[in-house]
Amino acid sequence: MRMLYAFLLTNLSLDWIHRFTNAIILVCSVDKTDSLLKDGVDKFIPFIIETMKIQSIKFIPFILVVNKIDLPLEKHVISDKIIEEQVKKYGIPAWTKISCLQDIGVPDVYSNLIDQMVKKLYWEHLLRNVEKTRKKKKCQMM
Repeated sequence: MRMLYAFLLTNLSLDWIHRFTNAIILVCSVDKTDSLLKDGVDKFIPFIIETMKIQSIKFIPFILVVNKIDLPLEKHVISDKIIEEQVKKYGIPAWTKISCLQDIGVPDVYSNLIDQMVKKLYWEHLLRNVEKTRKKKKCQMM
């Protein structure tokens, strides 16, 4: 799995991300620190940020998902404080904890992404209207 992940990260074309990415769900496991820090956010987010800068993308709906909250608390090695630090560090708009095994919080991931997409479309619509009104207003010489 790690080889596939590394292959995808190194071989994704920037154009592919720009044209086909509508949202990003980054998943880590609450019982593995490396899934968030070493192999997760610290590796993936800088790549996405750089891609967004190159492609002039202002916003992609994004959520960090911490999975396996159904595990006993003594197995949780990623604290909320660590998650909050990463979220602030990279400006991730949202994060949530889920359990795929017990179907806890999974619908929240999608509803959060949909909310972000709707807000993005709303702001894009407003900006287009502002640009249209600016173009229509021309000075007339009398």
